[in-house]
Amino acid sequence: MTWKIKKEVLASILEFSKASYPNEFSGLLIGEDNLITDIYILPATQNYAYSSVLRLDLAPLSTSIIGSVHSHPIRSGRPSSADLKFFSSKKINVIAYYPFDFSSFSVYDSFGKEVFLEVL
Repeated sequence: MTWKIKKEVLASILEFSKASYPNEFSGLLIGEDNLITDIYILPATQNYAYSSVLRLDLAPLSTSIIGSVHSHPIRSGRPSSADLKFFSSKKINVIAYYPFDFSSFSVYDSFGKEVFLEVL
């Protein structure tokens, strides 16, 4: 399956990541089938230099939440062990990393395998 994302959604992810720097940014991905159409920022999310705390109990009950997104304030999109554990409950996971441009992101499936993301 080829995953796709609307260019304006990826641009928003990169802008949120820049605005949160030097801390991480995190949120949930909204979409249907294999298309990411929006991001959802959970209330009460706490972003730190090397982690984020998401209040998943505040997430809407919706089948349109298909994945996660977060940033790394370093030049690496490699997932940490904590990232891999969190990925296991999501279909698709995006990591934006410094310097947060259109070539500074990595995408992983629920098993932590890197996958291709087509930008529309």
